[in-house]
Amino acid sequence: MRGRLNRVISSIAVLTVFSGLSLPSSAQNNAVIDSLAKCGFEELRYAEDSSRVVYTLENNVYRLQAFGIKEALTIIQKNGGIDSSKECVLILTDMNVPKVAVTLETGKGESELMIQNCSVSNSGYDEAWNLVRNVTRTNRSFGDVDVNVYPQFYLKNVIINQIYQCLLEISPAVEVTLWKGAKFTGQVIFPVVNDGYNNEYRNIRPGYITLQQAFRLPFNAWGDVRVGVFDTRSYGAEVNVSVPIDGKHWTVNGKFAYLGCGVFESFKHFYYNGKYTQAWSVGPDYYWSRFNVQCKLRVEQYLGKEIGVRADAFRHFKYCAVGLYFQKAFTSSIAGNGGFRIYVTLPPYKYKRYRKAPRVDSGLSTGMTYNGNNEFEHYFYPVTLADDTPAKQNQYNASYIKSYLK
Repeated sequence: MRGRLNRVISSIAVLTVFSGLSLPSSAQNNAVIDSLAKCGFEELRYAEDSSRVVYTLENNVYRLQAFGIKEALTIIQKNGGIDSSKECVLILTDMNVPKVAVTLETGKGESELMIQNCSVSNSGYDEAWNLVRNVTRTNRSFGDVDVNVYPQFYLKNVIINQIYQCLLEISPAVEVTLWKGAKFTGQVIFPVVNDGYNNEYRNIRPGYITLQQAFRLPFNAWGDVRVGVFDTRSYGAEVNVSVPIDGKHWTVNGKFAYLGCGVFESFKHFYYNGKYTQAWSVGPDYYWSRFNVQCKLRVEQYLGKEIGVRADAFRHFKYCAVGLYFQKAFTSSIAGNGGFRIYVTLPPYKYKRYRKAPRVDSGLSTGMTYNGNNEFEHYFYPVTLADDTPAKQNQYNASYIKSYLK
């Protein structure tokens, strides 16, 4: 009888010890996920093994990705979500597709994060992603509706008796997050000021109408397919692929589009000529993080079927980017063209969704391109998403993020 009682007491003691080891850890991680969700971060997951702790999230709270990462790290730290004896990896996803990983180093103190010394990379996180990818997500983005308002400003200088002609439009876009990697965009364009642009631009009319499907590829690459109505009076389909070379500074980007020429007349008719053409662009990007300078080189085929080379150089600041570009076709009959581009990230710089109510906000960024040679026949390649700007493209650029984590 006494031996049986001792065995019962021993069993209770063992269960108490194991529960004491596991429950606090689970409670801590639940508190981390709950706090991240309360802040507005989405697609939250957590997993760990003997050597690492892994979190995933999507930053739909801060315009500048680095600020979102800092806030997430602070929340994780305050809620005891870091095991000082393990590596901690924070993976940022876009429409549930992994794009970049932040590996945290711990300091001498317990759970003391050395954010300035963390590493940020677009590659090398496969094991961490495989550990967490099948975990049930918290605060999912499925069904999120955003109404993003994009101001659009255009200038041209093609007549002698007037220095510049201008066009200002306000273009709200309804963006709906669908299944994994998918998003629908429908845009309406409202003209505000039209000084010298033709009658087509005087009407309220549809803008981008697109369906995007993003996916992940081997070798830490990612891409997407876009179908719908784009700018430059085009419609069709485009495939985009980005491959990180060293995980930090170098990336090779390519896109291929099959396009037709078509345009809406108000909301009544869509006119097209039934002819289709191919357009493509491929080349490397280099981000010089010391000076926040980004250089791009592309070989491209444009809508007019001319093939040429394009070079861009951008200087990125916290909420804007200024750059120069140059284009030259591989034929002497087409003159070169160049100019400058300005992109501005729009306020507010922090925004939050309340439950699942549609969120009305400004678009991520807007910009203006100066066409130095007044080129209106050549070098046209469509932009296929309403938010496809340098600000959006660099949201998951490891060097760009690292430069603002310091």
